Amino acid sequence: MLEVKETREDIDITTVVLLVEAVNDYMACGEEGDEDMALLNILCHIAGHCGKSAAKKRMCPPCTALLVKDDNGGESRQIQLDEEQERVSLSDAVLVAWRQFTEMHNRGKLTKPSDFCLNIVREICFMWRALMCTDETRLLLLQANSSCEVFVKVVTQVFVDDGQLHDTKCEAGHDFVGAVVPSLARALFNTFTSNYVKERNSEIHSSKHGPPLYPVMTRDRKKLAKLQGRKPKQFTEILNRGKLTKPPDFCLNVVREICFMCTEETRLLLLQANSSCEVFVRVVTQVFIVGVQNFQCPACRRGKTGTKGREE
Repeated sequence: MLEVKETREDIDITTVVLLVEAVNDYMACGEEGDEDMALLNILCHIAGHCGKSAAKKRMCPPCTALLVKDDNGGESRQIQLDEEQERVSLSDAVLVAWRQFTEMHNRGKLTKPSDFCLNIVREICFMWRALMCTDETRLLLLQANSSCEVFVKVVTQVFVDDGQLHDTKCEAGHDFVGAVVPSLARALFNTFTSNYVKERNSEIHSSKHGPPLYPVMTRDRKKLAKLQGRKPKQFTEILNRGKLTKPPDFCLNVVREICFMCTEETRLLLLQANSSCEVFVRVVTQVFIVGVQNFQCPACRRGKTGTKGREE
């Protein structure tokens, strides 16, 4: 087992050397390009996530100060109503629902990265792009024994060779390249590979079933479908099963009498019977036979009258 482990580590070391050369060649070609505003906004969110992840692992205030900004720009904002407005306009049930709804959306503030952290994450993003732009380097990275650690070593080695961050240290004396950059690279790798795997799985599933009859459900389309789904329509269709039938007064009185027949004393006797439903039907029938034995509907009454007239 030890020999196998050493062999895998040697393979990863060779892979790191090849990938470092590929990244340096990509950077030397000047293919980074200019980012538009949308890409810069995305990079800002990614850098905030990576900086927050690295700050949690470091737990060093000076290192955290290098990565994220501690200002009021990203604090979560709560919607508040005046007490008088609450009492006048909203009931207690609505207030509870409103507070629960706002608490569900209050997942904490977005972390705002420092300009230094944003530039570092930007460079790491370009390294990821350099490794994923060709099939050769992409397969070398993803087929490594430990792809994440290989990527971290590649990023660290590129920064070491560049030398610009060689003297960068926090106030506590921690080496930025050796202590913080690996955490940033690891967080970015986990984020990008997760999205890459989801995209590849979607492509594989769509290719198995042939050309789709409807647009492929990407993550954004799934969110739109969820927001514009048929659940509200299905709910209204379930409730709308036709108009409610309005009973006549006679039917209403009969049902009312049936509802009052079962009392506390007779409930156990009824429920403990072998056939509770049949027992209840017989009881109701017998009560109505005794109580309304002279009642007949108009049609039955006309029928009997006509029969007597013909007999005479």
